[in-house]
Amino acid sequence: YALPLLRFFENYTEEEIQNITRQGISEFLDAIISNNIDLYLASSRERWIANQLPHLIGKSDISGDDIILLSHIRKRSMVLFLPHYTADIAVIMKIQQDLDDFFVRHNVYFSEAFSAIFKDKVREEAEVKENEERLTMALETAEMGTWDCNPETGKIIASQRCREIFGLNPGSEFTLTLFKRHLHDGDEEKAAAFRNQILGDLHDNGSFETEFEFRGLDDGILRWVKVKGKALTDADGKPYRFLGTILDNTNRKKAEQLLQESESKFQLLADAMPQMIWVAMADGVISYFNRQWVDYTGVSLRQEEYKWGEVVHPDDVPLTKRLWEESLASGKQFETEYRLKGRDGNYRWFLTRALSVEEPGTGIARWFGTCTDIHEQKLAEESLLLQARVLESMEEGVSVSSEEGIIMFTNAAEDSMFGYESGELIGKHVTMLNAYDESENKKIVDSVIDELKQKGHWTGEWHNRRKDGSDFYTYSHITALNSGGKYLLICVQRDITQEKQAQSALIESEERFRALADNAPMFIWVGDAEANLVYYNNAIKEYVADNQDEFLKNGWANITHPEDIGAIYEIYSRAMSDPQPFAVECRLKGGYAGAYRWFLFKGVPRYQKDRFVGYIGTALDIEDQKKFTQELESRVEKRTQDLIEINHKLERSNEELEQFAYVASHDLQEPLRKISAFGNILASKYKTELGESGEDLINRMQSASERMRTLIEELLTYSRVSRQSEQKPIVLPGLLKEVMVDMETTIRERNAVIKWDELGRIMGNPMQIRQLLQNLLSNSLKFSKAEEIPVINITSRQVDGKSSGLTVISADEDKEFLLIEFKDNGIGFEQQYAEKIFQVFQRLHGRSEYPGSGVGLSIVQKVIENHKGYIIAEGRPGEGACFRILLPLYNGD
Repeated sequence: YALPLLRFFENYTEEEIQNITRQGISEFLDAIISNNIDLYLASSRERWIANQLPHLIGKSDISGDDIILLSHIRKRSMVLFLPHYTADIAVIMKIQQDLDDFFVRHNVYFSEAFSAIFKDKVREEAEVKENEERLTMALETAEMGTWDCNPETGKIIASQRCREIFGLNPGSEFTLTLFKRHLHDGDEEKAAAFRNQILGDLHDNGSFETEFEFRGLDDGILRWVKVKGKALTDADGKPYRFLGTILDNTNRKKAEQLLQESESKFQLLADAMPQMIWVAMADGVISYFNRQWVDYTGVSLRQEEYKWGEVVHPDDVPLTKRLWEESLASGKQFETEYRLKGRDGNYRWFLTRALSVEEPGTGIARWFGTCTDIHEQKLAEESLLLQARVLESMEEGVSVSSEEGIIMFTNAAEDSMFGYESGELIGKHVTMLNAYDESENKKIVDSVIDELKQKGHWTGEWHNRRKDGSDFYTYSHITALNSGGKYLLICVQRDITQEKQAQSALIESEERFRALADNAPMFIWVGDAEANLVYYNNAIKEYVADNQDEFLKNGWANITHPEDIGAIYEIYSRAMSDPQPFAVECRLKGGYAGAYRWFLFKGVPRYQKDRFVGYIGTALDIEDQKKFTQELESRVEKRTQDLIEINHKLERSNEELEQFAYVASHDLQEPLRKISAFGNILASKYKTELGESGEDLINRMQSASERMRTLIEELLTYSRVSRQSEQKPIVLPGLLKEVMVDMETTIRERNAVIKWDELGRIMGNPMQIRQLLQNLLSNSLKFSKAEEIPVINITSRQVDGKSSGLTVISADEDKEFLLIEFKDNGIGFEQQYAEKIFQVFQRLHGRSEYPGSGVGLSIVQKVIENHKGYIIAEGRPGEGACFRILLPLYNGD
């Protein structure tokens, strides 16, 4: 409720209001004097309607012209207009009360200002009286009365309307004493409070305004009246006259009482209801909660900190807020479920509904809502939902049938198991799912029903048929549940078709195993987790024929050789505590003669569903094998001794050969030196006597001598390579530089270019590796093209045997090597000769083309073999050759 026009008087002082009112009264009385009052009132009413009350709402600055306009309209016109402004009874009553206050207050000013305003216009007493009568008529038109009280005499002069309000008959006397007697229907306490209020107001500001209950002096009717008055004082400030207006507020008071009674009844009814009741304004702001709300939440509407979002569960706030806003916008019913926090901090589920109440012409005025506790129902629903989810998620099929066998419910597993769509089985008879023939079906069904009647449940296997006609088996449990005097048959079943097939296959497998085991020549046995013998085949039975009773009683112990029992017990005990496959040899007594024979026992652990249940094993007669092994070991031992002796002889032979090679090389080189020396003498001293033919013979002799010397040196080198075996880490770049220094003259003569990268380190014999590098470089330089500068590239990289590209033995596949490649741009060779070039004295070219002994690459291969390495040669005629070498890698410091 907001009506600034009627409230704005509070912002003015009494003097300001009186000045504003004088202007309005002057204009108003001018119309009366000119006998144009009716026209003036009609004009004023039109001006009021043209302005419209809503036009004034919200104005921060209300002019005096607005006040004059309001002062000139009759109260009845205003009251008639109010229903067009609002349909809210409470608002109308409030406005009417303010209008009453306004007219009472301002008519006092009219009366008080009457003489002053008209003293310049009216000179004669008759004119004043006439205008007073007109003023009185205007006031009575507004249904207000006026009074004039003389405090000295106690006499009250009242207008006709005032006398009607006080219940006076025509001609009845009206005095202050009578007034006091009927004030508040004779209630002295209330009357005293009234007098004190009047005296206090007069003392403070010379005027008063009050409301009281009064019983009519003559008609005895109890009325509520509203009075405003002002005291006229003499020069000493003593009141000598009281003037004022009076308004009958009885109807308004009754309406207020009815409203209060209605609200009280509503509150009593709301507090008596088990639900929480609440009322909200049109904008959604809560204006009322009943007692149940406060009792549950501990939060009242009067608490400034109240926010509905703080009592609603945080998870439910977004949906609740959205639905509430949608209902406020559309006016449709609001309904939702949410959790409310109680004063104990716990949440409970509530169903909340709200309906809007509309007023004619104004739309939604308020919302009435309830919150019903559905916590137990919600928990039950959640429990049912959980049960439904459990049923739907079960792997077992579940169905519910009536006692007549009509299917009422099936879960997803049941539908899937029988090949039907969801709901397709509802209403069908359960026997349509059976795979038995008619006579067998009746017999089995009758048996199940009899057991259900006796025990209330039945468990067993069932033969079923799917929708597509295929058969399968289930393990079923049926329970009879009494529901309202009738029985429901609840069936839970699990598809065991695969289990039955597996069981059948297992039985068949066991039969095959027994048939195979019982006919096997070797021993086959099975032991349990306690080391008891639970099965042994016919071969064992035959072997222990005479000792079978002892064997059945004590197992292997009675037939095992005493010397082997300790070892057997230790191995088997360890295998039982930590199940692992085992193998052990022992001697067993058997046969009719009771002789011992050697057997090889092997066992592997058995498991059932990851649980150790014992061993299954074999025992193979190895008596003959043992004897053969002993004979073989004896022969191997003798052969080993023979080999040792042969090795000793070979070592002596090698030593003698080395000595021979040294002596031979010395003895052979001495004659060669003499031949070379004598040849030099002949060539220098007797050149002219020998002639050209003689000189040619001398040169041939010298050349043959030199080749012989080179051959002897290379054979000695080959012999030394076989003897040297000491190995240590080798840094290849340094060793290569030393070789190049030794071959500097040959390299310069050929203008050869030798390139190498960061070569790695290997483990080897430095002298042999030096010889290898020198021979390979010499080979590349010897077989270079005459028309091209020799270019030799030496590279290396770390590889394992498997990825090297060379064929290695299996033991070297994961071993680390350094792969060295010597690649030149020489004359090359046919690939078919790749292995021949490593053989001693093998040559691909004549001595006249390329000199040499044919031993150099044989030495290279010998060095590679001494280092347990690998080498291959690759080449193409005219494109050069590439030697790829694998040598053991050194990774140490």
